[in-house]
Amino acid sequence: MKKRIVTTILLCSVFGMAAAQNDVSNIRVEQHDTTLYITYDLKVKADIEAFVSFDNGATYKGPLKHVSGAVGKEILPEKNKIIKWNAANEIGYVDYQNAVIKIVALTENDKANSVITGRPSDDGVIINGVKWATRNVGAPGTFVDKPEDAGMFYLWNQKIGWSATSSEGGTTWDSHNISNYFWYSRFTTGKNNDPSPAGWRLPTREELLKLSDPKKVVSTWVTQNGVTGRKFTDKTTGNSIFLPAAGYRFYKGKLRGAGVNGSYWSSTANNVEGAYGLYFFNKSAGLSNYRYSWLSVRAVAED
Repeated sequence: MKKRIVTTILLCSVFGMAAAQNDVSNIRVEQHDTTLYITYDLKVKADIEAFVSFDNGATYKGPLKHVSGAVGKEILPEKNKIIKWNAANEIGYVDYQNAVIKIVALTENDKANSVITGRPSDDGVIINGVKWATRNVGAPGTFVDKPEDAGMFYLWNQKIGWSATSSEGGTTWDSHNISNYFWYSRFTTGKNNDPSPAGWRLPTREELLKLSDPKKVVSTWVTQNGVTGRKFTDKTTGNSIFLPAAGYRFYKGKLRGAGVNGSYWSSTANNVEGAYGLYFFNKSAGLSNYRYSWLSVRAVAED
């Protein structure tokens, strides 16, 4: 009797998966325009089907029809099996970064259903010449799972991320100002205070200006999957990113402006009392200059 082994994965360009001891493992997804390449390892011969959800896994469409490669009847076991999905022909244009892909393997083995999950990496999106991550920084050195997730708040030039009540490092609330002219000191090796994941860094003031440049980028207030924020779209390429209006944290960690405004750091100081950041609400977006708050971080790719 055939049993179903179900594997789900939240799509966002490329996903690195923590491999588990299951028949289907090591799933990765890479998006090229409207074509998706789903790569996985298969231990036993199985019938493979793929499904997609746009409501965070509540319901699924499928099995997908506009697919080719390692999908269908009696797929042989092998590493790096590839499914090619022509998403545009299947369902037209959608924001694929908010999709959930589910792979169902029907095998002859008598095994219980298993689910493989993992935290995504990020390929980024180029807007006005700058490659931006598609999700906020969460705990130091990680991205959050979805573009709508707020992530953690950071004091300028510190690497301790704060959620609603506590810090990632387990310390008490700290309002100490590190008075450098850059997020990290130019006189030390590496980016010791940058919370961005490997291969990413804090944006500069100039890069925030490029993102908010009305001549080349359209900035609109939107609600995405129930979360308010601003969508920044390159006028030439159509590439876009969504920044949630996560608000900010102020005196003794008090949360302000959640759902109303967004505040995102740059690595550039103005003086010993100020540092540039991107500030937006429903009517406009521009640069702010204040250092004594805990703001969100959206990283850019290292050169």
